[in-house]
Amino acid sequence: RLNSTGYALRMGTHLTAIGYDIAITLHHIEDATSLDEEREPLGQIRKAAGLEFSGGLFGLGCWMEGNFNDMELEDDFSRIVFGIDYTLESGVYLIFEGLYNERASEDSPYSALDWLENLYFAEPLARYRYLAGCSNSLSDLTEGSIYVFGGADGSYAVNPRLDISIAQNADLSLFGVSSFGKEEGQFSPGSYALTMRATVYF
Repeated sequence: RLNSTGYALRMGTHLTAIGYDIAITLHHIEDATSLDEEREPLGQIRKAAGLEFSGGLFGLGCWMEGNFNDMELEDDFSRIVFGIDYTLESGVYLIFEGLYNERASEDSPYSALDWLENLYFAEPLARYRYLAGCSNSLSDLTEGSIYVFGGADGSYAVNPRLDISIAQNADLSLFGVSSFGKEEGQFSPGSYALTMRATVYF
């Protein structure tokens, strides 16, 4: 149906003078990323204008992507993701990324509707969220990493991971998660999980 078809425009370039990729985006779409009072998907027109860039600064990789969303039925809101990364001479890779989501609640406890929208549409629960981590080759065939996810609500989760090449066409991954902090935060404390996954390529 043409009257409900979404469309988008993205224009980007590389700015040689400063060594950055930069782009602007515009889009107009009808979608549902929230629930109404009856817990049904709330379809509405969303118009957005965005800016993104990536490049380097003082030896750090850095990037930002954000947009302003003009909503038909809900309050307008902005979202911004920014990050930096760096690789040490030893080969250790470091990364930090932060999310600001004006649409989300400023602090816990979050409502049942917030949790449902998180499950239905993967909408972030917290207004502020971060990821920090590092990874490094432990041997020619093994790489280890650890990441921490958290936010302003006082809860966080730790995610260690081990990737092992056990043969030319087979990999083994071990990864887990432990959550800590505030009881009513986005990461409920006391949760633990460990997963092992084998992948064989043919």
